[in-house]
Amino acid sequence: MARITYKTKNEDKVPSVTTVLGIMDKPALKFWANKIGLQGIAVSQYVDDKAMIGTLAHYIIECYLKGEQPDFIGYKCDNGQIEQAKVCVKKFFEWESYQEQFEPIASELQLVSEQHQFGGTIDCIAKLNGKITLIDFKTCNA
Repeated sequence: MARITYKTKNEDKVPSVTTVLGIMDKPALKFWANKIGLQGIAVSQYVDDKAMIGTLAHYIIECYLKGEQPDFIGYKCDNGQIEQAKVCVKKFFEWESYQEQFEPIASELQLVSEQHQFGGTIDCIAKLNGKITLIDFKTCNA
C-alpha cells in the first residue's frame, strides 16, 4: 500500500510520527537483529513480513469498525499473512468482549500538527466504558 503523505493547511509536506521517532537511537534493535541473523533469518524479509501482517490486521479491524468486508486486492500479501493477521484480529475481538462499552467514533484518522509540523494516523477513537479513548492497535507477541 502507498505511504501516507501528511500535509499542513498550506500543503507543505511534513514527516510522520514514525519518521520523527526513527531518528532515535534504539540499541535493543541491534541485539534483536543480531539474534535473528544468527538464526539464519534475513532480518529485512522478517520485518517486512511482520509489518504486512500488522497492516492487514489493522485493515481487517478498520473494516469491522466501518461495517465493511475486507478486500485484500491491492495488498502484496499471501494467504499465510492473512491468516496470521486474522489471529491478531481474534485477540482484538477477545479484548472487545471484555469491555462494558465500546463505541467507535473514528478509525484510521489522519492528523497533522500545524504547531509541531508532523503528522500521524490514529488507529481508533472510541467511547470506551464511558470515556473518550485513543486506541492504538498492536500485533506483537507481547
